[in-house]
Amino acid sequence: MTNEPASTSGFPSWSFVIPPDVLNKHFTLALYGQDPATDLWYYWDFAKSHYKQFPSAANGQYTALLNILTPSTPPATGNTTVAVTLPSGQQLQSGVVAMFIGPCSGIPVTNGVPASPTLSTNPGEMFSIFELTYAVPATGGGSILDIDISNIDQVSFTYTVASTGAVPFPMATIGSAVAQASLFSQFAAAFPAGSPFNECLILGQDAAGTQKCIVAPQDVIQSVTIPDAFSYLAPAGTPGTSDPFANNSYFYLVTETSPNGESLPNSQAVFGGFLQTTQGTASATQIDLGWQIGGSPCSYTPANPLATGINIYRASGPGVPPPTPPAVPAQISDYGLITSQSISDWNNQPGPFYVDSALTAGAKTPPSSAYGFSALSTWFDAPLRDFFGYYLLNPFQFYQSNQTGSSNGTLWLGKVQWVWPKAGQPITNATFTDANGKAHPVNATWQWGDGTQAYLALQLVGNAYDPTNYTNANLAQTSGLTAGEYQGAVVNIYFPYFLGNTGLASVNLPATLTDMAVSNFALSNAPPWLANASNDPSQMVFGCSGVFATPNDPDAVVQAFPLLAANALTNIENVIVSALNRGIATGYGLALAPQQYTCLYAFNGLPTLTAQADAVPVGTYTYYLSGLLPNGAETALTWGVTAAVTAASAVQLLWDPLPSGLYQQVNIYRQTAAGQPVLVGTVANSSGSLATSFTDTNQPVTQPTNGAPYLFYPSWNDQAAAGFVPSNLYSAFMHQNATADPTNGISINGLTYGYPFDDQGGFSTNINYGTAFPTTVTFTISSLT
Repeated sequence: MTNEPASTSGFPSWSFVIPPDVLNKHFTLALYGQDPATDLWYYWDFAKSHYKQFPSAANGQYTALLNILTPSTPPATGNTTVAVTLPSGQQLQSGVVAMFIGPCSGIPVTNGVPASPTLSTNPGEMFSIFELTYAVPATGGGSILDIDISNIDQVSFTYTVASTGAVPFPMATIGSAVAQASLFSQFAAAFPAGSPFNECLILGQDAAGTQKCIVAPQDVIQSVTIPDAFSYLAPAGTPGTSDPFANNSYFYLVTETSPNGESLPNSQAVFGGFLQTTQGTASATQIDLGWQIGGSPCSYTPANPLATGINIYRASGPGVPPPTPPAVPAQISDYGLITSQSISDWNNQPGPFYVDSALTAGAKTPPSSAYGFSALSTWFDAPLRDFFGYYLLNPFQFYQSNQTGSSNGTLWLGKVQWVWPKAGQPITNATFTDANGKAHPVNATWQWGDGTQAYLALQLVGNAYDPTNYTNANLAQTSGLTAGEYQGAVVNIYFPYFLGNTGLASVNLPATLTDMAVSNFALSNAPPWLANASNDPSQMVFGCSGVFATPNDPDAVVQAFPLLAANALTNIENVIVSALNRGIATGYGLALAPQQYTCLYAFNGLPTLTAQADAVPVGTYTYYLSGLLPNGAETALTWGVTAAVTAASAVQLLWDPLPSGLYQQVNIYRQTAAGQPVLVGTVANSSGSLATSFTDTNQPVTQPTNGAPYLFYPSWNDQAAAGFVPSNLYSAFMHQNATADPTNGISINGLTYGYPFDDQGGFSTNINYGTAFPTTVTFTISSLT
């Protein structure tokens, strides 16, 4: 790629609007991505208006790409605008625009390949990113433009993105205009000290205690680190002719403790020092233990902001004279607890150091996992056990739309069950049903395992489906079925508890289960192919990782179905983990089946108001849709559209049609800012008349008695409520609808990326312009106060 000048042909004009309080702290922009034709990485040179290639030898924090706006003299009092026009001839994939307020150390680069800034690469810095794709998709056609605001890992400050011209609804303006100070204070009010989600604030503070960001839960869990090993180890004391303490050599491990659990120990045990003379007689009666600066003991600064205490573990070896120490005991079981102290008590003791002269150590050994150290690491324990326990006893069914660009979908059927993977053996003895209603055996074998490791897995088999009723699971001997895209395939979604990621030997499922072999079952090692297998179970939910992201599952990869692992399996996992994050997988008393987790209807425009007396009165209303499945079950609500009614009016709503085999009726709900959604109308959806509109004239409607409406994050801001279930409350907070409730809301139209799969059902801030580009895109940074 050459350093071509910018051109305006086809590509929208971008503007970054920066308020004075932001500019006065410094504002930095960086734009970079990969050329899909060459796989080389380039950044935008703001000064010269062309792309430059990252040097292949570049490593560390790279600064050449930074466009730094410094405070003016005198300080700015109005907004500053930075215009950017990218060349239409240069495509980008994996593009990133990184914005910083205040100091910026650069963009992390490894051998010429840049990455997005993170809390670890750019500690103590305030940044936000949005992702960018400008490329021809794999399916061909013209170049598409796709951008999205990402709050998946943290939020330091907010901004809005406003597009003009061709813009998909409702994405003309997205993001948040809430000032940083208000964002932080509202989060603190929602999650005060003692709340597990208050950890998202604690981890977002710098060393001086200044709030820099709100950290997402999965990143809070990921940030738990090991403490530093002792650096001050001083044998001391004057023994008599002999001393039993000196008969051994000692090695030490340290962990940090929190109110909820314990970290892993430092990675390498440290030798306490020689306790004997060269002649083999005792030379000390104790070992003083601690940390030092310049050879002198110093106070302890915890490695983890959540830490409140220290545990010291000790292993023993034979006493030896200098100069050669004995071998370090390698097994974690060799180490026993000798003391447990608060960090405050540690720093207030003489020295400060701990005097070890104990002849024996306790029975407690160091943990093999940090599971439990963060309260968030156990947040989803109950929902996960409820979900897998429920489907151990009840059938799971889910109709999945086409995954490969054709038309046929798949009806997935199955249950949670025990599996013992053994390479070459059949994965299941279940059968599948074809388009003629005939049953056939599933022809799939395990690609890994030796048959000794047992797992609980949600095992699903693909089937044909009834095009008139996607919920019909009684397919045997049924005529008129449609062949399933993946009929005959089998996939597994694993219960995310393993020896390595929990340190537990066994797990209890809900007491409602009567199978005692399952109510307390031994854990196995994680499948050897599983990515992020060390993530805690709740971290796998928050971060949509581990068992909920397995495009490399060898058992699915090898089956002769296009994109079975890459699309079909991962999208089923997407549905399940999204429902767990949103609290509806186990909320409402487990009333919702998988087909109810998300409503696929979507509004296609703003409400249209027509003046009409005695219709909808003056007020601000937000409308939602739900779908009624052919079996009578109702889905959760869609994202909403808001109408400001300034005079009594009829309110017309429009949405895109969906098959009658999927939904037999559309339900329309209306909500005021502070109220609960109420049903205001229904529209039948039949093959001869697909539902696409409704006009609200404020007519009385009988309210549902099935527990609906089903909202995501049930009772999220009232944990004492009867309907509360653990859900991703960070995401719930970010999804508060500022269009419907400007006083308390956070995000425009309630759309945001609160967790990685938040695009499930269209709730994210992803703007896929397709091939019809907008005219302008304006990024307006919100004020700090």
